[in-house]
Parts: sequence; C-alpha cells; structure tokens
Amino acid sequence: MNSTQLEQGFVEFGRLIQVNRMCLAAATTWLVFDFFMIFDQEVEYIWKQSSSISTLLYLLLRYFGSAWSIFSSVVLFLDHPSLAFSKVFVPLEVWPPWIIVAIVEVILQMRLYVLYKRSKKFLAPLAICFLAKVAVLLVVYINFSSTVRATNRQLGVYACTSLPYDTRWISASLYLTLAFELTLCSLSIWAGYRSQFSAPGLRWSRAYLIDILVGGSVLYFLCFALMWVVAIITLSVYGWKWGEATNAFGAATSIIGGCRLILHLRKAASSVPYARHPRPHGGLTIVYNHLL
Repeated sequence: MNSTQLEQGFVEFGRLIQVNRMCLAAATTWLVFDFFMIFDQEVEYIWKQSSSISTLLYLLLRYFGSAWSIFSSVVLFLDHPSLAFSKVFVPLEVWPPWIIVAIVEVILQMRLYVLYKRSKKFLAPLAICFLAKVAVLLVVYINFSSTVRATNRQLGVYACTSLPYDTRWISASLYLTLAFELTLCSLSIWAGYRSQFSAPGLRWSRAYLIDILVGGSVLYFLCFALMWVVAIITLSVYGWKWGEATNAFGAATSIIGGCRLILHLRKAASSVPYARHPRPHGGLTIVYNHLL
C-alpha cells in the first residue's frame, strides 16, 4: 500500500468515526430529551404506584439502558482510550444492547398475554420461542466476546481488528430477532382486529383503526419491528462500519418505546376501573390489565 492509499484510508476512517459520533450524539440527545419530557408521567405512574413486574422492567430499561447508551457514546468520543480499556470494552459491547432488547421483548409478550385474555396456551409457545432465541443469541455473543480482538492504535480510538469467529452468525442473529419481532407484531395486529370485529355487523372505519393502533398498542409493536428492518437494511447496505450508529439508535428506540408503552398502559389503567369496556356499536376492546 503506497502513501496515497494509506492517506485515503485514514481520511475515510476519520470520516467514518465522525459520522458515527454524530449519530451517537443525536441518539443520546433524543434519549435525554425524552427522559425529561415524560419524567412527570414516570413520577405519577411509576414512583407513586404500587410496585409490579412492569415497574422493575421500566426502571431497568430507563436507567440501566440510558446509562449504558450515554456511557457508550462518551467512549466513542474518547481520542486516546487505553489499550487495556479497549480490550475490555469491545468484547462486552454487545451485551447491554442484547439485555435492552430482551427487556423490551418481555414487555411486548406481557402486553400480548393481556390482549389474549391471559391465555397460558398462548403464552407458553411464545415464551418457548423467546427462550430458544435467547439461547441462540447467548451462544453467538459468547463466541463473539471470546474471539474478538481490539486495539487503540488507529487514530487513537478503539477498533475491532480480528474476528476468528464467523461473523455470519452475528448477521443471522439480527434476522432471528427481526423474525421474532414480526411475529409479535402480527399477533398484536390479529388481537386488535379480533377484538374490534368480534361482534357481527361491524365495519372497518378510521376510528376502529386508531383504536387498534393505540388502544391495542399495535403502534409500539410496529415501531420495534420497523426499527429492526431499518437496522438490517442499513448494515446490509453500508456494512458493520455503521454498527455503532445503528446500535445507538436501536437502543434509544427500544428504551423510549418500551418506557412509553408501560407509561401508556399504566396511565390508561388508572383512568378506567375495568380491564375491558364495550364499544358504542358492539364489540369489545381489551385495553389494559393490572399486570402492567
């Protein structure tokens, strides 16, 4: 490699770092802004309410997830991290986002459990699929963490330098997660459709569509599924060099969406005395349940 090619390589690498830093800064800003935007709701529906499983999930998602997102953003802005730090950070970098996604998927499954009238026959196969996915991802990420190597010599920032482990498994893990998210989304759409048109004579209307999307929380399911579609397209087109930016926006979307879903359900549950209410022209909308 001659000096011109070497110079172009360093320029391209520097531009890549700059773009990833800008994306991380934007994702972190969005996350912090959302925290202050809904903090009053958090106090009202989390801190002032009795504790439940959703309380723990909310606190883990909001505070552990936010702390990690901010920390990882700060790390990428370091110009001269120590080699020892780089060797620890790079192998462990995949685990907090995995935990964040798992928490969100637990929340979504709890919501589906409510929408399907607390049916254990429905929950059991869904939970088995979730645990199977978790087991596969554990194997993939353990192999990644044990084989990845890092350095801090290129432009003074940490970088992944070698991956003896087959990276195709990491790509496959994204498709596995997308498939599970699309399954959850499809189940939420079907639950909303079934609840709206369970009575004869009901016709499709804009009001019913809005009630399915909002009252049935389908909008949140669609948001998470769309996030994974965008992430996979981005990584397929631009490669893993955009991994930090994709990771940052994915984590921010998961944290914000998961927290807002819990607050949305708790707010609605506190405003109605029952978990169900009749529609004006027949039919029944399953809205909320004290599980959340």
